Amino acid sequence: MRSIAKLLTVSIFLLSSSGWALPRDVSKIFDRNKRRLDAPPSELRSDEVGGEGRYQTAEDSLDEVMKVEPNASQKEIRINSGRNEQRQEQLDRYAFSGKRIFGVGFVGAGAYGIFGGEVDFGFGNEWSGGLGIGTGMAYATWGVHARRYFQQGNLTPYFQVGYANWIMNRDPYREDEIYPLYLGEQFLQNSDGSWKVRKRIHLIYPAIGVLFQSSSGISFNMHLQYLISALDFKGALAGSFGMHFYF
Repeated sequence: MRSIAKLLTVSIFLLSSSGWALPRDVSKIFDRNKRRLDAPPSELRSDEVGGEGRYQTAEDSLDEVMKVEPNASQKEIRINSGRNEQRQEQLDRYAFSGKRIFGVGFVGAGAYGIFGGEVDFGFGNEWSGGLGIGTGMAYATWGVHARRYFQQGNLTPYFQVGYANWIMNRDPYREDEIYPLYLGEQFLQNSDGSWKVRKRIHLIYPAIGVLFQSSSGISFNMHLQYLISALDFKGALAGSFGMHFYF
């Protein structure tokens, strides 16, 4: 009997030490040091992530935090940048068309002789027209023009066509009364050297130029023009500059 009892005792000890005497689920949960052996759950419930149910697994949650969130912020930056560019374009359009409605200014050289005064009217964003009077000292001038602007903004290139009317009311006492002299000799002088007194000179011209306009309404322009006599088709190159204030 004692040998049988010893045999049973040894058998129970071996079975208990091998884990067969414990329930299968308990053996999976606890080791000899009473520590949990189960891996973290593969599924995360919605209440475990703030009630939003956004992440399904632990790995997915890490990927969402590390990848999706930075991409979303970059997208927001691109959207905000696009909005800022659209806003700047709107401001440029306002500075371009909102100020160029009616302008008064000074013009130097070119179709007005030495200098002249000019008014300018805006027609939308692309067109404007103006008229003015000027002097070349010994002769008087007046003219009209039309401009076509190629872009919107503070610095704007343009194409201009115009007409100028010159008249000399008396013989000049000396040549230095005519400014600029090379234009006077080209359009106001006969082939024999006499002056075309009381004869109207009709000039037409194309021009290309650039306009700088500030948000305050003050603008500066300069252009090159080719003056052509409508009577004998003589031509000469001239330059012009101006300053206007637009209301």
